[in-house]
Amino acid sequence: MTSLKEKKLETKPLIIVSLFLSRFAVSSPRIIIGLFLIEIAASFGSSVGVMGQITTISSLVGMITSLLLGALSVRFRHKSLLVLGLVFLTVSTLGCFAAPNYLTMLTFYSIIILGGAIAVPMTSTLVASHFLIDQRSHVLGWLVAGGALAVSFGAPIIAQIGDWRLAFLGYVFPFALLSLVLSVTGIPSVHQEDVLGKRSTSYIEGFKAILANKSAVACLTGNALGNAGWQAIFLYSSSFFRQRYYVSTELASLLVFGGALCVTLGSLVSGRVVNRVGRKRLMVLVSGLLGVCLMAYTAVSSLWFATGARFFGSWLAGMMFSASASLELEQLPRFRGTMMSISAAMQSVGSALGAAIGGFTLLIYGYELLGISLGVLAVIGAIIVHLLAVDPITPR
Repeated sequence: MTSLKEKKLETKPLIIVSLFLSRFAVSSPRIIIGLFLIEIAASFGSSVGVMGQITTISSLVGMITSLLLGALSVRFRHKSLLVLGLVFLTVSTLGCFAAPNYLTMLTFYSIIILGGAIAVPMTSTLVASHFLIDQRSHVLGWLVAGGALAVSFGAPIIAQIGDWRLAFLGYVFPFALLSLVLSVTGIPSVHQEDVLGKRSTSYIEGFKAILANKSAVACLTGNALGNAGWQAIFLYSSSFFRQRYYVSTELASLLVFGGALCVTLGSLVSGRVVNRVGRKRLMVLVSGLLGVCLMAYTAVSSLWFATGARFFGSWLAGMMFSASASLELEQLPRFRGTMMSISAAMQSVGSALGAAIGGFTLLIYGYELLGISLGVLAVIGAIIVHLLAVDPITPR
């Protein structure tokens, strides 16, 4: 009879591909909104400002869904939840393609984000269900890379398609459908009793356990603050280069492309070295360095320095995302689904915090203090993890 270890090693390649494509597919719709917001608004006779609220509302839906998923994950199979999220993604992609008005578009795009909020935490959770402890960080690195490659690979292709409806139908839908099929056929089912044990678990027990665990709360807080600092590059970088150094839109898009590749490389490097360095140690190191990098790249008046700092910061961010996921995944093995769902919600909180603080700082003080203010958040996150978090695998 095949042992559990042998089963895990046998199914590794197809599971990795399935989870990687799930992350890739979930990340693709956001690119269309970012590239074609003006054209989408014009299609429905709306203003860009009003149309832009589609992101605000859908993000709120995603945050609430992540919290609800934290409760559901203790009673339902993680594979079933992943498949459900990908079904929402696939069907709602067709809905966006055929949307006749703003309200319909808002509804289906919110369902896309809802599907992603279900699928993304479950991809991380399933890593622990199907891979040995020393393999997980490597696989998580590939999952982070899937989201980053969706930007670097998808943005130029979607731009060449040139029509937002065709982009939903001809680009997002095939990847969503493929990821759904592979997840159904390529990921073995694991009964929840094998993960949680025979004892019945209440919907809120996972939340109670996580909130009572100082280390888990520290990991989630550090993750949120690191993600808030990352907004200095992710959200404000293109505007910074265009207004400070007068680079063209085309050159700014190349910086985005290069940054996404750096995130990909960083996540893959992190997956390779985290077992040697330690999850907590690597998380603290790269998050702290990211904060320093963010402070420097807007404060030093040099295009070449800022470009190098942007790429290096993106590489550090990729390492941070992967190391953070690895550390969070091992905090409470009994409630991994709940932990990763709350993590997804906290990332949304961090993104909103970084966008708000960055926007206020930019309005009042300019780009010089924007990088400093958001860089400080990443450093604070690293300090919190260093002082309060515990790596269950690697001793401090």
